[in-house]
Amino acid sequence: LNLDTIDYYAYPYGEYDDRVKNIIKGFDFKAIFNQNRGAVSEDSKLDDIDRMGISGSSDLKDKLSVKYLDATWIKPKVYPKDGTIKELKVKVDSNIKRLNFYTSNYSWSSIDVKDGLVHLPINRKIKGKRVRLILATQNKRTSSIILVRDKNGSG
Repeated sequence: LNLDTIDYYAYPYGEYDDRVKNIIKGFDFKAIFNQNRGAVSEDSKLDDIDRMGISGSSDLKDKLSVKYLDATWIKPKVYPKDGTIKELKVKVDSNIKRLNFYTSNYSWSSIDVKDGLVHLPINRKIKGKRVRLILATQNKRTSSIILVRDKNGSG
């Protein structure tokens, strides 16, 4: 396999964390795709382009209606050693006042945004080897952040 002839990469099952992302970026692909339900815009990062799985009776019209929500994930960044996500901190557009927040194995919850910053204690116990966190508002969604436990039990 000659990596010099491969321009694009898609994470297997769309799952990755910053540790994996940094390794893959070292191969200088033109674009790298995740599998987050989201959208692509001129602001999308070429090393983290959303793509969505479509299978069976997927509602394609619904999936294509999702718009890009720019978000900078500050915390959490790695899988917590004790298995509990203690804090959520994300920077978004300052015009946004409320967002919906999702963590794997938990239901969606509505959260307040103040001056473009989501910052709150969440104390959510992770169930499993990986967890996906998503922010959404109206028809916009962030590219999810995924925390993956490594073989030593931490991120």
